[in-house]
Amino acid sequence: MIDTAQSYDNEKIVGEAAHESSIPREGLFITTKIQDKHQGRASTIESLNDSLSKLKMDYVDLLLIHWPNMEKFDLSLETWQTLIELKHQGKTRAIGVSNYTQDVIQKTIDASGVIPSINQVEFHPFLYQEDLLSYCKSKGIRIQAYSPILRAKRTEDQPLQTLAKKYSKTPVQIILRWHIEHGTIPIPRSSTRQHMMENIDIFDYSLNECEIEAMDAMDEDFRLIHPAKAPDAW
Repeated sequence: MIDTAQSYDNEKIVGEAAHESSIPREGLFITTKIQDKHQGRASTIESLNDSLSKLKMDYVDLLLIHWPNMEKFDLSLETWQTLIELKHQGKTRAIGVSNYTQDVIQKTIDASGVIPSINQVEFHPFLYQEDLLSYCKSKGIRIQAYSPILRAKRTEDQPLQTLAKKYSKTPVQIILRWHIEHGTIPIPRSSTRQHMMENIDIFDYSLNECEIEAMDAMDEDFRLIHPAKAPDAW
């Protein structure tokens, strides 16, 4: 799984690497996103076609609206309805949203009748969005967590250190296991093979209920990424 976006400026290099590799297309899960400035039907179609050209692919596996338009719901809805069309055309296998609150998701569902597969949001023990998680689970929407380890900024916190010692894991592995226990899909970023292998090595143990609750209690509503405007501005 490779998470790309127009604003990350990584589609071209991912496309080149995938094209040069021996990995079959079905062995890759490629995500990209529609930027806010490209919202609207015509711009969304043009935007995805540009992304596919850079990726050297005929389709992506997951297409997301990167941010909701906080001032023009009709524009975000038009973009969402275009994503539905693009899925029917086979240009994306699944569609979803990113940085959406439960109110915005519900408005989108009510207006379109289509439930997003994914809501990609910042999510970690220091930003435990319990209400959003519960709502998404009730709708069958998976939370995909970006910055799932808070860029390793809080790994010295004692609860993580204690659990890391108990399970002979790193604090980062403990956080990633917490995500798995909650049913989220963490997408940690790493530039080293060692860290990538460590990120995968979290399926030989489980956290117990008390440990999960202790990590839940680490929530400080701390965000690395701040939205430009609050959702209730709608």
